[in-house]
Amino acid sequence: MSRALAVVAALTALGLAPCVRAQDAADPVRALYRSADFEAAIAAADALEAGDTLDRADVVALLEVRVLIEAALGDDAAVDRDLRRLAVLDRAHA
Repeated sequence: MSRALAVVAALTALGLAPCVRAQDAADPVRALYRSADFEAAIAAADALEAGDTLDRADVVALLEVRVLIEAALGDDAAVDRDLRRLAVLDRAHA
């Protein structure tokens, strides 16, 4: 199993990782992911990232769900990129 798939499996097993708060900016993206509307979820994630309202915890939560969406879409390069971004932002993901 590749490292990217192992991390995705771990995030999924942990319920999108331990740092997810009760409510965060990634909730709408997470809802789209859960409904398997992956293209809309990526568009929503892009829109959130383009704004300036996210704090560090929101960015981490958004990247966690983004990795799952990218894995569902089979975009291994994007999964690797965003896992690297997660590792930089939060050592718990390293």
